[in-house]
Amino acid sequence: MIINKHNCCLSISTLLTFAFFITFSSIACCQLDTLSSSWSMELSAGMAEHDKRLYSYPNRDRLLRTQTEFFGTYSFGLTIQYETSKRGSFSYSAGINSLYEVATFKRPVVDASIPAGEFAPSIITFVDRHKQLMIAPFGQLNYHFNKSLAFNVRLQPRFRYWVKPVDTSSGSDRKGNFEFSPRSLEAYAGITFSCGRMNLNLFYRAGNVNRYDEYIVNGSTHGANSLEQAPRGYEWFNPVKLTIGVGCAL
Repeated sequence: MIINKHNCCLSISTLLTFAFFITFSSIACCQLDTLSSSWSMELSAGMAEHDKRLYSYPNRDRLLRTQTEFFGTYSFGLTIQYETSKRGSFSYSAGINSLYEVATFKRPVVDASIPAGEFAPSIITFVDRHKQLMIAPFGQLNYHFNKSLAFNVRLQPRFRYWVKPVDTSSGSDRKGNFEFSPRSLEAYAGITFSCGRMNLNLFYRAGNVNRYDEYIVNGSTHGANSLEQAPRGYEWFNPVKLTIGVGCAL
């Protein structure tokens, strides 16, 4: 698996920016809260299966032949979490996750200068990086087998506030677009291993209700037939996604 060095550097830079801002914010909050031990912070990284759906794009087979990788969407996040209640072996926590995500599948897109909703199949370019910044509040139910091992179920909506498609092969640079829109509702199952104040979290996405992305599903993928309309709204779409996180109690 080949990961672009420039993309990794940008990902790490973005992650550290979030870490700097939210870490100091959380410390300030903890100083005001007598139950500071209920707060925790986590750094995470994830990878997901490529979304290779090209629908009716005429050269779909050629693009698929040149991109055989299974995984290709990567994410980096910083999470602040608070344990709100605990009873017996069960506990409930809530938190918020700041995410940077990049999809590396090369796909056709309608030129970004065209307003969303206006499809022009004749003006099509390619991008191989689809970058997004998102915020994801969540609720999590935990079952503790003992002090060192717990099983978790998490429900997490995601909201995008910035997006930028990039074509690294041509060196072209596009402006990122600031917007705020719901993107998905994810359900995760996971395991937490704890040792002292540190913990290791492993999550598998068990379900996902996904909103069609107009930057991916548009006139470039549905323009072969004049009667064809690009879908809008939500769909059940759950490609494989794995996440690992390292956290500590504050």
